[in-house]
Amino acid sequence: MLSAGEGLRTNKNMLVFLVPDTKRLSKLRAALRCWLALKQVEKTSSFEEMDKEDQDQVKDQRKDKETEVETLLRQAYQNTLLSERRRDHPSFGH
Repeated sequence: MLSAGEGLRTNKNMLVFLVPDTKRLSKLRAALRCWLALKQVEKTSSFEEMDKEDQDQVKDQRKDKETEVETLLRQAYQNTLLSERRRDHPSFGH
């Protein structure tokens, strides 16, 4: 594949490594566990038995946690490493 959309590819076969920030990764995992738990609660018969106000509270908490997960995901993966092909490597030019 030599093209990307209308133009030529500029970074053929480039590898990109996403490196998480370990400090933020633990917060992300905790937020994900909470978000998943709230999603499971919404699927239970107990949830159906709750009054509307309690159901809305669970839904709001899940939405808030989802937003937190998205934010933490962006923050955790801010470091990007690009591989660089070395000219003195035998595979250069192939």
